[in-house]
Amino acid sequence: MGIKFFKKNIYDLSNTIPVTTVTDAIATSTGEEYTILMRNRDNRSGWATTDSTDAANTTIEIDFVDIREFDSILLLGHNLKAYTLQYWTGSIWADFSTPINETTNTDSSNYYSFTKVFSSKLKLIITGTQVANDDKLIRQFIVTEFIGEFVNEPRVRPVVDRDRSSTKYLSGKTNVSKSIGGFSCDIRLDSVSVENDLALVELIFDSYEGVLTWLCGGDDTQFETQRIGWRLEDIYLMQPTNEYQPEWQDGFYKNGMPINLKMVEVN
Repeated sequence: MGIKFFKKNIYDLSNTIPVTTVTDAIATSTGEEYTILMRNRDNRSGWATTDSTDAANTTIEIDFVDIREFDSILLLGHNLKAYTLQYWTGSIWADFSTPINETTNTDSSNYYSFTKVFSSKLKLIITGTQVANDDKLIRQFIVTEFIGEFVNEPRVRPVVDRDRSSTKYLSGKTNVSKSIGGFSCDIRLDSVSVENDLALVELIFDSYEGVLTWLCGGDDTQFETQRIGWRLEDIYLMQPTNEYQPEWQDGFYKNGMPINLKMVEVN
């Protein structure tokens, strides 16, 4: 499974319009004020309830206010076992073309794709957690549109940048400081002649807001071990820092094009 690319999350923190409502008949706190933490692209924080149980039927309703189009939903870093996702048609809540109605989920990150819908609202009904009666937790809630994935298998060189700086003291010891930092990667293809790959590259270079880049493509079992950058929960909003150079391989017009995407995580 190759690298997948998506449009920017329409539920992203930078979109100030959506209204999120959480209902829970049992919890002492629905955590509604913390739903913003599902939108900040950070796996170290998230939304959670307090004193909820499986019987609570916790419901998260997202009102985008405007009609939005999307065909993909990612729930990352969660503990949900049983839940249903539906969209608002304008008159009723409806299932997607492929209904999302989990009853025995054991994954902490899930990706759902379906026929594109045009809707102003989305609803998640949670009826069970993986450990019975635990509080509900979601670290990232992504609602987006699939752009594409490479047909050819690229070479990827990821970098987890902690912006380290060092200061050496008279004692001879060194202090190393670092920040939260960001993620970057070089994506290279030696010679591309597949139309879908070339069109995808042009779309990425042309993107104004950046693209969500998912290196594992939704399958981390293809790797020997699960490492940072390649895990299911690792999806980054990125843009290329280099310019698009549509140069034919070795200057021959009937050859493919070498592709180099220098991608960096953006705000």
